[in-house]
Amino acid sequence: MIFKKKDRRRLENEMLLRKLDGRAVECVSVRNLKDYSETIIGRDGVINIFEDQFIIICGNKIVFRHPVSGLKAGEFMSLEGINISYRDEKTGEDAAIVVYYKYYRKLSNKKKGLEK
Repeated sequence: MIFKKKDRRRLENEMLLRKLDGRAVECVSVRNLKDYSETIIGRDGVINIFEDQFIIICGNKIVFRHPVSGLKAGEFMSLEGINISYRDEKTGEDAAIVVYYKYYRKLSNKKKGLEK
């Protein structure tokens, strides 16, 4: 009974990450957890989930790859991006990336100049 809440949170987190499959990405940056600065690692990409791997591809290059089960995610309040934290397999330290979604807005016929 104690672990039900953890299991539910883990399942909700995984569902959040899996619903991002195919989402267009404007920018991906690595966040330095010591001073909270960000370094851009990719632009104009897409999020793919293949088997249990969360993959971000920018310009035909994989800029981020990690198993879905090892990620913790939280969307921005504006829903314009997502913070993803994980444990780096090489260094063993906590790390984080920030992904900004590409924003597509449909224009009405009036704005397109097609108004009759």
